[in-house]
Amino acid sequence: MDKEQILAMSRQENQNKDLYELEINKKATEIASIASTIVCAVLYMAEILICGNKNFGLWSVIAAFIAGKFLYMGIRSKNANHTALGVIWAIIFVIAAVSAIVNLFATSTIL
Repeated sequence: MDKEQILAMSRQENQNKDLYELEINKKATEIASIASTIVCAVLYMAEILICGNKNFGLWSVIAAFIAGKFLYMGIRSKNANHTALGVIWAIIFVIAAVSAIVNLFATSTIL
């Protein structure tokens, strides 16, 4: 194979995307997920301390994000560990979402 064939195969494999740009996007996603988890944790603690309420809706958002990430990685790479983690986080999401909805009904002033 000559250099042009290798470059053509690489472009086709990467769908004409710049590898450096893909790496930056991956790192940005990781930082955004960490930042959003920290924000949710701070808001969760503030709500407990100020109002005495537990807002499970915040954790359901984070759990859904993490579940989606691990499920996607597990399915794409056929990695059983990532898939199992995705399923565990999906279960955590369901528990947090149900808890958030039950909490809404319990604290609702309309119903």
